[in-house]
Amino acid sequence: MHRIHKQSWLLVYLLIGLPLLASVVIASIPEPADVVFLGDAGEYIIGEGSNFIVKRTAPLRFVLVPGPTYTAVTNERVWAISGENQSEPIAIRKTKILGNVPSGCEVNYVGIDDDEDGRFGLFKLDDVTIHTMPQGMVFSSQFTVPSAGRLVIEEADSVGLWLSLCENLTPPPTTPPPTTPPPTTPPPTTPPPTTPPPTTPPPTTPPPTTPPPTDTPTHTPTHTPTHTPTPTDTPTDTPVPTPPPPHGPFHYMPIVSGGRNHIFVPIAIYLCVNQCPRGTPVPETTGD
Repeated sequence: MHRIHKQSWLLVYLLIGLPLLASVVIASIPEPADVVFLGDAGEYIIGEGSNFIVKRTAPLRFVLVPGPTYTAVTNERVWAISGENQSEPIAIRKTKILGNVPSGCEVNYVGIDDDEDGRFGLFKLDDVTIHTMPQGMVFSSQFTVPSAGRLVIEEADSVGLWLSLCENLTPPPTTPPPTTPPPTTPPPTTPPPTTPPPTTPPPTTPPPTTPPPTDTPTHTPTHTPTHTPTPTDTPTDTPVPTPPPPHGPFHYMPIVSGGRNHIFVPIAIYLCVNQCPRGTPVPETTGD
């Protein structure tokens, strides 16, 4: 019965005590004004107002030693610290739980004794890496926790840190919800010009052909130029004197010939031609 009662108290402790411990944030250790790495084993002298930070092993720790002189032994490393906030740093090896922190918690730190061997120290929030430490014998940095959660340091090497946790709260920048852009109406597309199908021209009726004119022989009167006598004075027949009758018993009968000359034929001949018996001698006449 007594054993069962003790187990009950242990269960209550695990259910209540562990979350409370996890919610406790370690006290801040302000960063010193100035830290300088001096070296490994050997004798060191520093000025007034400064002190030594000595790394010792088995177990790992960083010890504040007053100045002005110090002689370091094997496996020790020595730093000089001066100014304000002269205190021992937190020794961290492997994992260090810092506790639950609110969103916007600012973390500032100064570290020592991290060999530059590619084994980086990490700050994780709920197992998600949110910051990577630089390396060196003296280093420093700062960051802001993006959301509330459990903050842990994971270190592959051994380091000493001065930490300032959540002394300032900076609300993380709020990312506005993505706005859905209104649907864009595509610009009206102008259809490409349509080429009308080629039109077949109607068959062309050849114009009626007019047969060449048949040359109908026409009688073109040929005007024979006629001689139009130039009007001249109409000659007046000069009266020809009637010749006296020839001697003898003959009477002359004028016969017109040529329109101008008169031929006088003796009547006797005329009468004889018509009336004279054959064998009658025709008298000889003389006329024009």
